[in-house]
Amino acid sequence: MALPILLLSHIAITAAILLITIIATASFSKWSKNIKKDLYEDEDGVASPESQRAYSIKVQNVLATIITSAGLGVAITNAVLGSLDTPHSLDGSAFEDGWFGVAIWFMLALLRVQVLREPYPYNLTLTESICFLLTATLHTLSVYFISNGSYSTPRTNYSLTATDAVLAICGFFGKEVDGCWSVSAFMGYTYSWPSGLLALSAKGKGLEYDDLPTLDHHFRTRRLFDAYQEVKDHGSVLKALFLSHWVEVLKQHVLTAIDALLMIAPQYAMYRLLRLLELRDSGADIANEAYFWVGGLGIFIAAGGFSNNWMWWCCYGLNISIRAQLSGLIFAKSMRRKDIKGVVAAKEEDIAVELDPEGADHAQPQAQAEKPETSAEDIEESINKTRQGVVNLIGVDATRVSQFSTVMNMFLGATSRLVLSFVFLGKLLGWIPLISGIAVQLMTLPLNIYFSKKYTDGQKVLMEQRDRKLAVINEALGGIRQIKFAALERQWQKRIMDVREDELKALWKNFLYDVVLITLWLAGPVLLSAVCIIVYAVINGGLPPSIAFTTISILGQIEGTLAWLPELTTNMLDAYVSLKRIGDYLDGPEKVPVTVPGEQISFKNVSVSWPSEKAGDKEIFTLRNVTFELPTGELSVISGRTGSGKSLLLAAILGEVEVFEGTITVPLAPSTEERRDDKANKSNWILPNAFAYVSQQPWIENATLKNNVLFGLPYDEQRYNQVISTCALEQDLKILTDGHETEIGANGINLSGGQRWRITLARALYSRAGILVLDDIFSAVDAHVGKHIFENALTGDICRGRTRILVTHHVSLVLPRTKYEVHLGDGTVTHAGSVTALERTGELETIIDDEEDEEVGQSAAARFTSIRKSSAARRHSTSAANGLAKKRSYSQSSAQSDIIDDPAPAGDKAAPKKFVEEEARESGWIKFSVYKAYLNACGGLPFWLVVAITFGGYEGLLLGRSWVLRLWTENYNNESLFRAHFIKQDFFAAHTASEIKARDASADLKFYLAIYLGFAVAICVEGSLRYL
Repeated sequence: MALPILLLSHIAITAAILLITIIATASFSKWSKNIKKDLYEDEDGVASPESQRAYSIKVQNVLATIITSAGLGVAITNAVLGSLDTPHSLDGSAFEDGWFGVAIWFMLALLRVQVLREPYPYNLTLTESICFLLTATLHTLSVYFISNGSYSTPRTNYSLTATDAVLAICGFFGKEVDGCWSVSAFMGYTYSWPSGLLALSAKGKGLEYDDLPTLDHHFRTRRLFDAYQEVKDHGSVLKALFLSHWVEVLKQHVLTAIDALLMIAPQYAMYRLLRLLELRDSGADIANEAYFWVGGLGIFIAAGGFSNNWMWWCCYGLNISIRAQLSGLIFAKSMRRKDIKGVVAAKEEDIAVELDPEGADHAQPQAQAEKPETSAEDIEESINKTRQGVVNLIGVDATRVSQFSTVMNMFLGATSRLVLSFVFLGKLLGWIPLISGIAVQLMTLPLNIYFSKKYTDGQKVLMEQRDRKLAVINEALGGIRQIKFAALERQWQKRIMDVREDELKALWKNFLYDVVLITLWLAGPVLLSAVCIIVYAVINGGLPPSIAFTTISILGQIEGTLAWLPELTTNMLDAYVSLKRIGDYLDGPEKVPVTVPGEQISFKNVSVSWPSEKAGDKEIFTLRNVTFELPTGELSVISGRTGSGKSLLLAAILGEVEVFEGTITVPLAPSTEERRDDKANKSNWILPNAFAYVSQQPWIENATLKNNVLFGLPYDEQRYNQVISTCALEQDLKILTDGHETEIGANGINLSGGQRWRITLARALYSRAGILVLDDIFSAVDAHVGKHIFENALTGDICRGRTRILVTHHVSLVLPRTKYEVHLGDGTVTHAGSVTALERTGELETIIDDEEDEEVGQSAAARFTSIRKSSAARRHSTSAANGLAKKRSYSQSSAQSDIIDDPAPAGDKAAPKKFVEEEARESGWIKFSVYKAYLNACGGLPFWLVVAITFGGYEGLLLGRSWVLRLWTENYNNESLFRAHFIKQDFFAAHTASEIKARDASADLKFYLAIYLGFAVAICVEGSLRYL
């Protein structure tokens, strides 16, 4: 039997190496013609001459060449000697060991020549390494059959075959010339390449971000984003993710299947080894075969460890890829998604806090009848339109999906391990005990399905509550100054705590479902092992040690596999909910181009509205029949009463609206690549078609004042100083402690409203934009400051030749230098034309009168707001009544804008203060006090004592179950010895003793069955208590 197996092995391995050699040779011949560069180059860049010389493989090439030559010589010698030995050649084994070996080593020599000629030999040396491993496997198999006595061979040929096996193993190597890790294949596949980084950490030096290597091009968002775009039209997000990562997923699952096989292989080797030890008692010679299985046991364990590490390496690589891909997709979608106008629907118990334009807040709990009833789906849909929904999608949902991709292959691994274990167990115990155990476990399946559905629904509700909580918290943080000024802390605290309470209720409910699922999943494997052993013992009347310990090993593996299925299933359900949320977001409506390129800005019979989910929504405000043409390089003013659609018209120019009819023509803005901002200078600074926008809500970066103005553009001192002067910021710079380098905090929290407006305007004026779109910049500044800005900024040298489109109520202020006027009213354009033409027709006077009426109304509202502010100040301020000077404290970054300090001496100027400190962290070993503080914060000594007792008790019960089995098998072994002893006596005495021992054995069997079953039940209960 050994001879056909060996012959087939020689043919198969020789054919495999021949095929690999042909493919490698053909690929090299085709590719080598295209090599024209001396330095290695790939998607990550070009290697430097120094780095390429540093990774020379001359020594490895010399050693490999010597090994290959020696292997070929030994193979030829073995073939010649085998052919001369006539008796040995009769059975054909000489041909197998000899000339097949010559053919294999000749192909290895051919590969070696190719490696020596290859400029970048990494992939080719890996191919060579595979061939060496196949050769070593073949020669090892020959040595095994020869040593086993399956066929005979002269000692010389045996020694030469063993020598070839050793030489084949020595030839396994590979070297990467240049790449992401810049190490050899051996270091790469043994994961020893980060040893330098780990050594740096071991020295006690904290690792910084710059210490970590950059990910290679396979993990970069640009490539992953493009890969998704190529397959996104094939179906759902799940299908698109699979198609863009199918190679990695396939590799992940193939390695998982191999790992499952290698988990069983050591057990089989141990089983064969134990069987050989049993045969040794009968006098059989088992030495050679026993050595083979001992070596096989070590090889199987090593191979299992290698495949397991490789599998997890692929899993974590897939995790990084999917998270980067989803994050990039969500971010890109947020840039293209419609900017839906509206507010998040509030729950009935929420307190509505109104913020008036002047910043005075007042809480008015609205009557329930005034609040619209909204379903959970409406709340979810509304919140997902906000930035809070996007934050959760990236921070929570994308993370969940990527983390599940790390372990999703475990379903295949669990299935493979369970099938192999069940087959092994069926052969060992018989099918009746096995089927009985599986049947008991399947009884819990309906409960599993029911509570899994409950858990999935609960997760969806929980994520909705978290979105609501984050939205409310961000709203409070955004208006924290108004909340403090109006003393609304209690109302907002109640609102936040109500939302938090809803989240905790959903979390607790979902936690209970999770505990039930964990209990069911824990009980399954424990009951499986208990029923299998009990049924076998009842059928066979006992439990032999060989059966018991082998069964315990297999059942332990089954329990270990089933133990992490609960968490795996929970992760799958979480990922399913998150992937659905991501899919709904990515499938949401996107902005579509609503403008056409042209020489100047013009509207022709246009009807526009704010973006909405449903096109043509009648409840959305719409501007209709808009027609005008704005002059290029001049100041145009858009006016109208509050709510007439002025901001909507600006949004239409920017393309942020929905167009129902008509044509909007705007100049085509240059792309980022065409702008080449880093090359900007005075001669090419202004880009005629570029846009700059100042919105009603000024947007401020958490950076210095200077950087907020520059906004990434090169620093031009003359232009910068001119902008600062025209925007009336010079006095503010004298007030601010650090001047231009003052860090003004997130959202400009360190500045007044007027300062935020002027800095935002300064950014627009400093920009390279030839078209400035300005939304009511005079509303937050004093009259004299507004006049200064108009005369020096909007109509000064800094804006000469630039197209300015200004929304304002101060028509009388800007009218003298305005070229074109557009007036809105009743949902359309009531007046539009040049100022000269409007003045000639008398329409200009109508516009001015309308604006004066609007200003009177705003002044009355301002006086009412001032009265409310004064009364609130009288109620809440006691220090002013006592005549104390009220001092506003400085923040850590800079003083508030209304504090005037004496300028510091020029020579003693301190470093700019930071409004937000960089996050500090400890380095070195974690102190015991940190662990102590953590333990106290998590419940203190009583809580952790209960946790220790619960987990310790669970482990104790597991040990107790094994101890019961040991006692049980010892008792059965003693009974067997008793029966064997009395069989040698007279038949009557043996018969009488067997009847007595049968009754005792029956009683002992019931005793041990009861104890074992009790331990199984206790393990289920204690295991569930660990999660409460």
